[in-house]
Amino acid sequence: MTTHVQLLRKLFEFIRSERVDEIAKETGFINRNRLMKASDFLSILFHVPGDLASCSIQDLCTKLLTEQDILISRAAVDKK
Repeated sequence: MTTHVQLLRKLFEFIRSERVDEIAKETGFINRNRLMKASDFLSILFHVPGDLASCSIQDLCTKLLTEQDILISRAAVDKK
């Protein structure tokens, strides 16, 4: 298990994924209920190996589909 995954699990031990989604709504990160929740977005960011800047939007979409069974367009991920 990678360090990133371990950190994410520890984070979710202290802050429930539901609370992450609430904070996202309070801060304007999420305005409406969508297919991808803030906790899903946070989770996928922790699964990106190396530098996030070197990861393409298509790679993020593929990871969301394969790891979290979320089919989402590149445009939707790009907006986040």
